[in-house]
Amino acid sequence: MNNFWQMTHGNGWSKYNDSPQGIPEEKPKWIRFYGGTGVGLHPIISYLNDIYYLSSDEEGSSLSSLDIDTGNVNWSYGQSMMKNVIPRMCSNSQYVVTPYKLIDVSGEEKQCFSSIIDKERCDSDISFMLGENFITRPFDYGINSNKYLTYEIRTKKLDVVSLPLSYGEMSAGSDLVYGFIQENNDKEYLACCSLDGNIIWKIEAPLGFLTLNQDLVNFSSENISVYSKKDGILIKRMSSMENKFSEEDLDSFYKSHSKDTINILSKGDLSIYSIPEDRMLAKIEGMDIHDYCVSGDIIFTRQGRWDLAAYDRYVGEEIWRYSERYAWQSLIASNNKLIVYCATGDIVCFNCGEAYVSPYKSK
Repeated sequence: MNNFWQMTHGNGWSKYNDSPQGIPEEKPKWIRFYGGTGVGLHPIISYLNDIYYLSSDEEGSSLSSLDIDTGNVNWSYGQSMMKNVIPRMCSNSQYVVTPYKLIDVSGEEKQCFSSIIDKERCDSDISFMLGENFITRPFDYGINSNKYLTYEIRTKKLDVVSLPLSYGEMSAGSDLVYGFIQENNDKEYLACCSLDGNIIWKIEAPLGFLTLNQDLVNFSSENISVYSKKDGILIKRMSSMENKFSEEDLDSFYKSHSKDTINILSKGDLSIYSIPEDRMLAKIEGMDIHDYCVSGDIIFTRQGRWDLAAYDRYVGEEIWRYSERYAWQSLIASNNKLIVYCATGDIVCFNCGEAYVSPYKSK
């Protein structure tokens, strides 16, 4: 369980939760409205027993910590929102990072980054990443993609550094950054480096879009490949996925990977590929899927106008469905619960039963 939290920061937008997950009960455990509406398309994340909810109303915005079992508010922190800053969050057992603030899990502000974001004219579409001892984010992906803002949590040192990597993604719990190096001979490399700029490893690979958990997947127009985060060794080149997806699909929020599958949502259809077998396991199509998340052996989806549905992630077989006239918007699975944010500002939580183990999983 701890490995999951270290890998994903508790991000709702990571799409993947390695912990066991059961099939949701027939009716929600609780439904709550906290006033106002969520900021952005994905205003909730979860870590351990807490849900963090970023919302706004006529008086401003606030970050709230909610008890996952009851929906009760543990604390609420009011703040003004920076304009045109992407409203993504990440968290660990000690902190929550909002689009431009570091807040501890008791609701106390520890650092505000708004002045340096304004001063340095940082790209508003890039979010902070929370590592073991540092918080970091690239400044921009256009003018100078090697420039990073770093903040050391213990010393409170805020710094601007240049790293050899472009388009860097931090690995949670390790303070390592993964990204790309383009050399003068036009060769492209996938690489890993520390925040002091030392390259841990690099391997020739095309420029693409990364997803991280136990391993690393590089989604490029040339190929989709899985690499070891430890040493960059190629684990699998997914030949079965080549020429199946557009660059827009590869650069979207709707791709993810787990220990043994890669998932991509494209035009309302969700494709599931086996990494070990390099083949498509299932394609859930014709269901008008808008969003999904993966937990254990289950894929949870938001589809059509009013439906939530769960599928076995190895064969795409439907195992649960809930239809109700809620304006479902985003969903996360955490601590054996399914939590769904609605565009109306409601948050709906389902208890899940005994951990579901797919009978179709390869032994």
